Amino acid sequence: MKAGLASASVEGLWIINSRGVTVYANEGMAKILGVADASSLIGKDSFQYVFPDDLDAARDLFVEKEAGNRSPFHFRLRRADYVEIWVGAGYSDAQRRGRFHWDCGLVRCLKPAGEEVD
Repeated sequence: MKAGLASASVEGLWIINSRGVTVYANEGMAKILGVADASSLIGKDSFQYVFPDDLDAARDLFVEKEAGNRSPFHFRLRRADYVEIWVGAGYSDAQRRGRFHWDCGLVRCLKPAGEEVD
């Protein structure tokens, strides 16, 4: 039942492990990132969808989230076709034995491909 709800979500659901590798994504996330289907994201480094100029900021944000910052955030990503998009993400995580295990982000595209970014 949960998997069905996640798959039907309008937003993207993106679960990333402590190494930044995608362990789950729904079709909404695949659409946001411009890939053929969600299964093509599994096992991929999430940072490949970050512009090179933003990698340091993305890694800093990942460390903040790992350390316990649960605030929603906005971030610039690049689709598979290298088109710029802006996303907003709500955030949750899971810990195992008191250590960070994975991130779960509910991602919404704020500025779709082809729209001008403010």
